[in-house]
Amino acid sequence: NFGTVLLMHGCAGENPHNAYWSEQFAKQGFNAVLIDSWTYHNVPWNYACKNFVDPRIRLKELYITASWVRKQPWHKGGVFLAGYSHGGVAAVQASKRPISDGIDKIVAYYPYCLKSDHTVPPQVPIQVHIGTADDWTPAERCKGLYQDVAIGEYFEYEGAYHNFDNPGQDTKVMANGTGGSLSWRTVRYHQPSSDLAFKRVLEFFKR
Repeated sequence: NFGTVLLMHGCAGENPHNAYWSEQFAKQGFNAVLIDSWTYHNVPWNYACKNFVDPRIRLKELYITASWVRKQPWHKGGVFLAGYSHGGVAAVQASKRPISDGIDKIVAYYPYCLKSDHTVPPQVPIQVHIGTADDWTPAERCKGLYQDVAIGEYFEYEGAYHNFDNPGQDTKVMANGTGGSLSWRTVRYHQPSSDLAFKRVLEFFKR
């Protein structure tokens, strides 16, 4: 048992993407716990992230869950976080809090990076994974993130779109953009990028 991975979903809420990665982590010797924020807050399924739950509220749920995990008889090792899209935003914010709050290492897949993410260094070891073709949470906003920080790693995947780690995903969705405007965005699986990112995540969590 290498520990427990907490998964924080994106705008689509709990879906087969989350179940798939829970299974992949379990096959590698981790427990996997999904924090289903949308159902808990009665937020309807939607890709546009309308009426979404503030990432700060999701952080509260994260630390409550982490505390619960550490008390379970089946848990051994560290408590890790894997956040995807909107969950990735919360994951980046969680990296600013001390390890003593309950999370040992953090991974953020295609988050929407804020200016403050470049100026406030992480206190928890973190990896960020994002595709260069992402037209929903642009890599340009994250470029150079953690380049001068010993506990931060930033990886780009050439030609990969949003949701590049979601098998079978290849479509366009109407989603919120900057300022709340709606426009079409691409979500597309890219297996080489997905496989490489997961390899890096496993190595990171098992160090």
